[in-house]
Amino acid sequence: MKEIDWQTPATDGYGKIKFYPQARLLPTNDHEYKLLFNISSNKTKQGVNAALWRMARALNLFKASGIDAGNVKLAAIVHGKAYALALSDEKHLEIKGKPNPNLDLLEKLVNNDVKIYVCGQSIAGNKLHASDVNQFVDITLSALMAFPYFAGQAYTLIP
Repeated sequence: MKEIDWQTPATDGYGKIKFYPQARLLPTNDHEYKLLFNISSNKTKQGVNAALWRMARALNLFKASGIDAGNVKLAAIVHGKAYALALSDEKHLEIKGKPNPNLDLLEKLVNNDVKIYVCGQSIAGNKLHASDVNQFVDITLSALMAFPYFAGQAYTLIP
């Protein structure tokens, strides 16, 4: 059996894709793509948060399709059990016993203009402080406030 030719053109090593140029419903540059990822699970894929991995896949699909970076706007709201992906390496090591495995992927996402927000109430609810959040993630007052904000900006929610 022939191997699949996987690619990661936008986020090297994460969110692998197989591009099919003959596929129907390919994205086009005459459309703006605004996706909001709801990240509330600590489920992992290939050693990183599975929802972050899916964000990388989305970026890779857009890049392989030739979509201009200015036509792609991705954001994520991190809350609930997923809070740990927002932690600094030091705090993650203290709480989880290992460095934060998501930092490399978070950096690659942010370098592709992805916006990642963690719910401030999730941070406080886990007895953490703003200083415990890594440099790739911004704090939002609450996921409850962030979701309607992005809905008002015409983002499509990706559960």
